[in-house]
Amino acid sequence: MATARAMSAPTLTNMLDARVSVITNDGRHIVGTLRGFDQVTNVILEDCAERVYSSESGVEEAPLGVYMIRGDNVCVNARRRRRGGRGIEWTEDARARSNARDAKD
Repeated sequence: MATARAMSAPTLTNMLDARVSVITNDGRHIVGTLRGFDQVTNVILEDCAERVYSSESGVEEAPLGVYMIRGDNVCVNARRRRRGGRGIEWTEDARARSNARDAKD
């Protein structure tokens, strides 16, 4: 598991103060500004909102303000590109977490 932590810290350091998308293990999609993290990838997001997707009403955003997500609930971290970009830049963090989970089993 040390490998997953070593890989995620530099990746998240590069994402500090950037707009990020976090998808949690239960499928929630949180968008906000990454303000901090720790060695177990707990993340602190500021000015964030949860995106709720619906086939009837489209995409809605529920404002959350400052939000902390436990590292064991983070499935994917991604930096949001500015307007005109081609989507989300997925990080290696998700792959490292998956490998660490497999190593535990």
